[in-house]
Amino acid sequence: MKKILNISFAFLALLGILSSCSNDDIKIGQATVVKVDPSAVLSTFTYEVKLDELTMFDQEFKLRVTVLAYNQDGLLEDKKVSYCSNYNEIATAQLDLPEGTYTVYAVTDVMNDEIEFWTIEGTESLATTKIVDQERIGGQYKILGIATSKITVTTDNTKEFTLQPEAAGALCVVYFRSIHKYSNRTKYALEMTKSCNYLQFTNDKSEGYNTAEESNNGKFGWYLGYIEPQDETYNNIYNYYFVFPMKNVEFRFTYETDDDGYYLFSDPGYVSLEKGGEYRFLMDLDKNVYSYGVRLNGKTNAKALAPAQNLYSPASKATSTANAKIHSQFNGTANVFSQLSPKSMAITDLAPSK
Repeated sequence: MKKILNISFAFLALLGILSSCSNDDIKIGQATVVKVDPSAVLSTFTYEVKLDELTMFDQEFKLRVTVLAYNQDGLLEDKKVSYCSNYNEIATAQLDLPEGTYTVYAVTDVMNDEIEFWTIEGTESLATTKIVDQERIGGQYKILGIATSKITVTTDNTKEFTLQPEAAGALCVVYFRSIHKYSNRTKYALEMTKSCNYLQFTNDKSEGYNTAEESNNGKFGWYLGYIEPQDETYNNIYNYYFVFPMKNVEFRFTYETDDDGYYLFSDPGYVSLEKGGEYRFLMDLDKNVYSYGVRLNGKTNAKALAPAQNLYSPASKATSTANAKIHSQFNGTANVFSQLSPKSMAITDLAPSK
């Protein structure tokens, strides 16, 4: 009997030691609350063709807010996803984090149950996490917001932190005017020499991410936007395009005809697209003028749309509800003109109406 009792006390003592070691090695912090304020994502984009079209979206769409916390080894400790109905709502994520220091990211993007414009991939490690463009036509719905911060979690009490994402790229609005003027033209396009389709998390930069430009030895290999007149009812069309920052991108307007002709409409021009920048591109077939990258930040057309209210309508193939993916990189043969191009038009800087 005595031997059995001794064994029992020894076993209980061992349990006590194991329990004590477990509590000492892993100190569980109190609830860590991360609040995400997405209102700053659109703060630099002041210009709208139609009032409130940047801030509002269709009922079936929602603003997804993803919060990711990485520990000091760069490994994902916790991830929470919530949804908001607009950019003015505050999202709250309650993270389960042991005591320690963390790198926390907040990412905002618009999506619905069937369509994602962006996916976050490789989240198990900060070094492998990417936000990847799914190459869907999304217009202003493709605006991506991101913020990052270092936080320290202790066992003392509940910690609350606030992150305010900003736009991770530039917003371009592209106008095509008088697209039905010529019955034999099948496509109008704004081509570019660079592209960037993903964002990579990193600890090496203050903003917490890198973007990598893709080019093809200076050749025109990508569309920023294009219009096929036969698919459009309206004569004047516009759409928004969200792109990551890129320096010295060369642009040109082209058009195609029903006899397989491929023509240059404009002389090429260079534009550097900055984070938070808003730019306008115009192809006007009625006046035979065009413009590249007119800076719109600080301008608004709440009183007077550019050039006139209700003059432009969103492109039907560029609506955010489109399910089909687009090919943002066109066939390599498109770099060779099948016919001699007409005389290029002079670049005209057409500022929006005030």
